[in-house]
Amino acid sequence: MRQHGAAVLDVAARDVSAFLHRADALVPPGTEHRHIDLDRVVEQLTAGSE
Repeated sequence: MRQHGAAVLDVAARDVSAFLHRADALVPPGTEHRHIDLDRVVEQLTAGSE
């Protein structure tokens, strides 16, 4: 069964900014491929979408 939906979140900008700074420190831009196989993730997310 496929479900579709949307979500609206109310998050303080300072919290989003702090999260992004921590993420950048853990996975610097340009090094994402060392941490995740994006092709595989996209394949899994789109499986069965025909």
